[in-house]
Amino acid sequence: MLLSIYVYHVYAYVRRQDHFSSLQSPLKNITHFPTRYEQEQRYKKSGWKDTFSCDMNCFYCSLPLSEQKRVCSLDVFDEYEEWHMKCRHYMLLCASNGKCSSLAERMIPSQDQPIQCPESSKLSLLQISTEGTEEITRYAHSSVELSGSGILITGGFGRSRSSPVHRRLDDILILKPSCVKKSWLCNSLASTGTKPGPLMHHTTTLLENGRVLLCGGRTSPVLANSVFYVCEMETENAHWSVVSRDVMSDKFEPRWRHSTSRILDSKGIESVVIIGGCSSSSKALCDCYALNTSTWMLKKVV
Repeated sequence: MLLSIYVYHVYAYVRRQDHFSSLQSPLKNITHFPTRYEQEQRYKKSGWKDTFSCDMNCFYCSLPLSEQKRVCSLDVFDEYEEWHMKCRHYMLLCASNGKCSSLAERMIPSQDQPIQCPESSKLSLLQISTEGTEEITRYAHSSVELSGSGILITGGFGRSRSSPVHRRLDDILILKPSCVKKSWLCNSLASTGTKPGPLMHHTTTLLENGRVLLCGGRTSPVLANSVFYVCEMETENAHWSVVSRDVMSDKFEPRWRHSTSRILDSKGIESVVIIGGCSSSSKALCDCYALNTSTWMLKKVV
């Protein structure tokens, strides 16, 4: 028999298949109570009067901004998309009886409350509004100025207007000033050819012939993109092609968070210099490569 005045707190796993079974440590209740709602109903059917729950994203974002900043400063960390994906799969639940119900409710933040985020910068930025059909909210994307036709934005982690779920993105956007003061137009481009999939932490470089070279990036925290793509801007779409791997001389380790710069040598030969970055096998790379954009030969220079 349940006590008349009681609070019970539980930390539970929800929202996905039990991959712990492959580790020979299955979670016994995940198939029976896979969601927050089913977890709450589980306790109500067992005699608990009130239940309150939230996922760990909600709980983390309910912390004071000072505490969020303290947590962020504990260690160098940039895999935020994986952190938030992980937090979506865990929840806090508080079940209560009697006079403890009001206390239990205060212990669990509302799942619908506005999210607070620490300020990312103290810089004074120009505030502009965007118009158009696409959502520009993202990070870890790449952008490059096109010759007289706006800014090309590729990939990143965020959301689109067709899907409110935060994820790695594979869309291609064009951002350009509109006739309205302090307003910009942002619209998507259709892609043809062999286009890149969802990527983040990649680079895009405008070449002399007006095409754009996409290099590196990652499709997961441990999987780097090993393909070089070239984008040719057409009237209403972007045509992608893959640089042949057969001409990729010299050993090159796929990477992300690197930098790229376009240069011309004394003979007027164009190259894209690729410096450093992260890889699946190393925390940081200390090499430098030059990619000849005429022959697509890749040469290690440092």
